[in-house]
Amino acid sequence: MAFSAFSDLRLINYKLTDIKDIIPLGTVKHPIMNWFALTDGYLYLKLGTKSVYEYASDANAILCDGVKYNSYYLIRFIEDFTEIFQTVGQPLPSQILPEIKNFHAFQRFQNQSIAYLEELRAKYKLNDHDLDEQQQLISWIYSRGLPADHLVGGPNIWFFRYCDQIKIIWRANYQIRPNIFLWLFPNGDYTLNYNFFLREIEIFAKSFFSDMAKRVELAVSIDWGNVAIDKNSLVAEQLFRKDRFYQDLNMLSSNSTTDWSETISLINKMKNQSRFKN
Repeated sequence: MAFSAFSDLRLINYKLTDIKDIIPLGTVKHPIMNWFALTDGYLYLKLGTKSVYEYASDANAILCDGVKYNSYYLIRFIEDFTEIFQTVGQPLPSQILPEIKNFHAFQRFQNQSIAYLEELRAKYKLNDHDLDEQQQLISWIYSRGLPADHLVGGPNIWFFRYCDQIKIIWRANYQIRPNIFLWLFPNGDYTLNYNFFLREIEIFAKSFFSDMAKRVELAVSIDWGNVAIDKNSLVAEQLFRKDRFYQDLNMLSSNSTTDWSETISLINKMKNQSRFKN
């Protein structure tokens, strides 16, 4: 893979695997090619001078596979990302901003919140249902989180909109051996203009779905031999996936609001206890 093809100038950078190098899904005896499989490729996020989904050189030397960036089906990233668009589009109130000032403030607040909820659970012998209301203390974080459960040691990324900005915080501290991190940048935070953020997602989408349209056209023209492929479904799914993405994208600009009063009250209640003060 020649990574020189990456521009390194975009927020979301990707490269589709050459179609002849894609390994079909299914089994050896019954291989299958579909739209999902055709999205096989490489992807990473460029956040200022840092990146997410880029492997550390020490880890690469151990893995010996020469892969520099996250390699998987790109549609999985898109599916997980669009799932949080609705909450990401809802701005945070000013009272919460100190908790996401930077990665360290965010991690401290997250750890404090988890410890506080566990104390409540133990003290009052509460179950998960009993803690539902208290979970608002931290649920706003989870609902803005982009996991990567399909990757070994996958990074967790959170997106927090406030005013005309968005702060991106990530944790990618998985170690393949003691003190050898899998990812080049184990944690960090990056702030950018929200409209720029939207524009970068639109640029990525336009490029990705254009590339996929060409890929589908090529896939339809190829004789796949013993590989099962429904070419009509490829064309139909290309249209469906593109339309669905742009419907989801609108949620980032909806400017919908939410009631933060209970969350702020819970945060203040926790902070009023001396051991949870910063």
